[in-house]
Amino acid sequence: MNDPQVPVESADHHYVPEFYLKGFMDKKHVLWVYEKGTNAPRPSTPKQEGHRENYYTFTDRGYADDSAEKMLSRAESMVAPTIRKLANPQFKMTDKQRSELYSFVALMFVRVPAYREFLDDQAGRMMKAFGQKKARDKEEFYAGLRQYESETGKPLGMDPEKLREFAMSDRYTVKQMSVAFNLQFALRACITIAEILDREYSDDVLYAPAGQFFLTCDNPIVTLGPGTDGQATIGMGFAWPQTEVVFPLNKRACMILSRRGQRQQIAASESRTKQINDLMMVVAQRYVYGPVGFRRLSRVFNERGSKIRYGENAFMSEAPGAKGAH
Repeated sequence: MNDPQVPVESADHHYVPEFYLKGFMDKKHVLWVYEKGTNAPRPSTPKQEGHRENYYTFTDRGYADDSAEKMLSRAESMVAPTIRKLANPQFKMTDKQRSELYSFVALMFVRVPAYREFLDDQAGRMMKAFGQKKARDKEEFYAGLRQYESETGKPLGMDPEKLREFAMSDRYTVKQMSVAFNLQFALRACITIAEILDREYSDDVLYAPAGQFFLTCDNPIVTLGPGTDGQATIGMGFAWPQTEVVFPLNKRACMILSRRGQRQQIAASESRTKQINDLMMVVAQRYVYGPVGFRRLSRVFNERGSKIRYGENAFMSEAPGAKGAH
């Protein structure tokens, strides 16, 4: 948990990189932003979007640590030229560029609020389950209380049995508030995902047809699994053999990662381009970004968008994820 007494210099940290959003601007360098619940898109710039104040800074150690933000900036600088060049269908990646880009995909997946909030929610649920399990063992619970009183020198000040009954109940929630803890587990997940992608996946790059474009959003890395009904299940784990990863690179190009990838440059059909754009709306948490400002897209986004919540209908431990466009 960040300590409010530790001074932190205000800084905007982009969870969707500024260089990346530049790839979705129109010819006048305007980025059009579609916000869930609004009636029309608004013109903006990449610098103004996709950020939160001090989003990667933590003060758990007694000082403001922004090393995670600096690491992200280095990763962005490394991969930005490759992503820009991939707007050209003639560009061929080297093995080194491909490996760097796959690592960046993993980093993009874990750095956004959708995933980081999911981690905190999961940690809170696990801590609550652990506490409930401890409380069911009366002797162990009482021993823990005695240890607490011994170590702190403070009496509990309440009926220990009532406390135990409360701890076993569902009348409370546990929240994980440590930014350092969150970032540590996000980066651990990033390393695991990057290793899976580099070892098992390959890519194809789709190019939007003339007059068409790809959109992106505030949660731009999407995992899919094929369904038996012709649709796809959104929010599948990277280790699942059939998982396909969708990542719009810019308004011209979209990367598809899978274990069947052929490293091809493919001309996407209008329907395929629309399906990917619909997918971006479905997985967006609040914002969609693109090179056009169409009111009809705002209506579509309000009707169909922001349907995915990790832990609720995607990335479930047992149940399949939500159905979505593919």
